[in-house]
Amino acid sequence: MTEKEFLSEVQELLQTDEVLSMDTHLPSLADWDSLSIMAMMAFLERNFGAKTTMADYKNIKDLSEIVKMANITL
Repeated sequence: MTEKEFLSEVQELLQTDEVLSMDTHLPSLADWDSLSIMAMMAFLERNFGAKTTMADYKNIKDLSEIVKMANITL
């Protein structure tokens, strides 16, 4: 998966019209909530085999931190 594909998938996952980048500040998005985090967890496991927990997202600020946390190569 390329970075562009990843961003497109996350945009769809969050159901947001905002243009996302790896530097998008997630806590400032209205659509970033516990349901979105659970959807992100499922997305990461389904597409990359990365198992994460709710606690992993406690201090996440942007999408690049999610990529690093899940050890994803885009």
